[in-house]
Amino acid sequence: MKREIVKILVLGEDRIKKEFLKVHVEIEPSLVVDHSLITGVYFHIKHVELENLKVSLQVWDFAAGDRFKYLHRGYVKGALGALIFFDFANRQSFDNLTEWINLIRNNVGQIPIILIGIKSHSESLPVSQKEIESLISDFDLNYFETSVISKEDASNIFYRIASMALYEKSKRQGNY
Repeated sequence: MKREIVKILVLGEDRIKKEFLKVHVEIEPSLVVDHSLITGVYFHIKHVELENLKVSLQVWDFAAGDRFKYLHRGYVKGALGALIFFDFANRQSFDNLTEWINLIRNNVGQIPIILIGIKSHSESLPVSQKEIESLISDFDLNYFETSVISKEDASNIFYRIASMALYEKSKRQGNY
């Protein structure tokens, strides 16, 4: 079986993306060392099989804190796709999405981005479907809604970003 490795960025609200990754990403034993306090990035590996291909997603999980923002531009280089998380119940996580998208677009270009809305079981949801649809349209994003609890669409998200990233890699190599 042929193997491919692709770099994927994970950005957005720390609490929800960490919960999502803890449930859905196997951490390779060689990557257990936590460099995040120094670099602001956690490293994970997620293996996905697509047809006759085993894809290893190098997942670069960026810390959202301001103290690491100056490092982010350098770390996005070489990425072929991105997952950006927000929480329906956290208005600030939605308001920060444009900043994350611009970081990617300004430093890596038009790589595939999947926006992931994490459903809340809260009664009040300050982010409307209309606002989400507008953002998706404005930035040409793919979109999934999921829940950390129910794990809806989680495997589909990784399959989708893997195939999109491989297509991006193929385009860059002139093989599309």
